[in-house]
Amino acid sequence: MPTAAAAATASLRVSNIPPSAVAAELLAFFDSAVAVAGGAFACEIAAAHRGWLSRGHGTVQLGSAAAAAAAAGLASSGRLPRFLGALLSVSPSPVDLLPRASDLSLRAAGAGLVVGDRVAERVFEAADAWDGVRAEVIPGKRRVDLYLEHDSQRYKLEVLFEDMKDCLGCTLDGMGAILLQLNYAPRIHTAISGPAVNSRFMDDRFHACKEDAKFSWVRALDFTPNYSFGRCSTLVLKLGKSALVSDILKSLPFSGNLGELTMNSMDGVGASSNVVPLVHCPRDYSVPYEVLFRLNSLMHMGKIVAKHVNADLFKALQELPVDVSRRIFEKMHKLESTCYGPLQLSNRRLIA
Repeated sequence: MPTAAAAATASLRVSNIPPSAVAAELLAFFDSAVAVAGGAFACEIAAAHRGWLSRGHGTVQLGSAAAAAAAAGLASSGRLPRFLGALLSVSPSPVDLLPRASDLSLRAAGAGLVVGDRVAERVFEAADAWDGVRAEVIPGKRRVDLYLEHDSQRYKLEVLFEDMKDCLGCTLDGMGAILLQLNYAPRIHTAISGPAVNSRFMDDRFHACKEDAKFSWVRALDFTPNYSFGRCSTLVLKLGKSALVSDILKSLPFSGNLGELTMNSMDGVGASSNVVPLVHCPRDYSVPYEVLFRLNSLMHMGKIVAKHVNADLFKALQELPVDVSRRIFEKMHKLESTCYGPLQLSNRRLIA
């Protein structure tokens, strides 16, 4: 799996830029000169302050790392055409202007995203779903960016590699998919724009981008009606093309292949409270606070799922001495995977 140090970017440092040049011209130049692997994507010419004179150097982000390598090869061999009469100096840039997958095979447009819980080895219960999702795997930053729209608002979800408990290839409704079981909820951002927003790519001489970049991403709260991202622990990304799934899995902390996944609708998402704890003891039962605390801890750690924290489980725990339930919880905390049968585990311990 690529590391942050080894991952190539799709950007180039460019110097000897004529003072009169504007970013749109430089972007068009590289787009024409490197008509492979996506051409050019974005451009920034350095200036001391916004609107000041050019410093004669800048950064061009190509459509892919392959396109950047092609442009660098043209420059090193003297085959890169002159730009407004000037011979440009080109070298690799360690960072991209805009976060984006540097390999075309690590991008997926028109994907489907489902958030929910894995309630059995190959059974998934869905809480919310979106179509038209764009997925970008960025090995250099060790994360997956997911772009979607909800109620006409744009959102970006960042899923860090280190937050992935399991990353499994699977099929869903005959389509290739990736199941991500998470230790922590994705980082949620929303797009804001307007005259008061200081976006890096505003309309000026020294910035140009093929896509709309006149906005800023800011951290946002869970936007789903039932707070699904905070209460559920699993994402399923439906990609469709098996070749694309295999390419993406090569760049993720891959855990294995799951096979065919069955998806059902979730009856309810967690508890009625908008804040932790995630679960509450039903009215007909009474358990010590320690038991409730440990159950919530197991939920947060992904050791158990909300579906199985039900009246039957509370009935069994109510009948157990605290020291016995404590030993059960300690055993569950040591599990390396999710327990899909906490009631059976409690009953076996009770019999023992």
